[in-house]
Amino acid sequence: RQLPAMVQSKVADDACFGRSLFERFSKLGQKKHLLNIQYRMHPSISSFPNRKFYEERIIDAPNVKETSYERRFIEGEMYGSYSFIHVARGKEDFDKGRSPRNLVEAAVISQVVAKLFKEYSVSKQEVSVGVVSPYKGQVGL
Repeated sequence: RQLPAMVQSKVADDACFGRSLFERFSKLGQKKHLLNIQYRMHPSISSFPNRKFYEERIIDAPNVKETSYERRFIEGEMYGSYSFIHVARGKEDFDKGRSPRNLVEAAVISQVVAKLFKEYSVSKQEVSVGVVSPYKGQVGL
């Protein structure tokens, strides 16, 4: 189960290039085999896609169960493997009429990331932060 290929050309779409390589092999009768061990995500993150999309057939590798995946450099539940932050007073507007964005959400996440970097700079730890937004207009903020 993977995202489909992105086709921008009508000619490519007409030639069925919107199908993934795996879909093409499958249609030709090649056997499928699920790669059922994941090596990258903390189990608390992998549990959702495993339940929702893979009928709990994906196994977490031993490396993602190690205590190094459990470390918290900053105290607080929000600073675990992942966080969902509810922003009550945020409101969407539109970036030049095209893509929604939420300035309050962007300000809140900017404060959270600034705090993370401040805490990490004191501890001299390397930091890597990912922020996911469903809005293209918000990504550039």
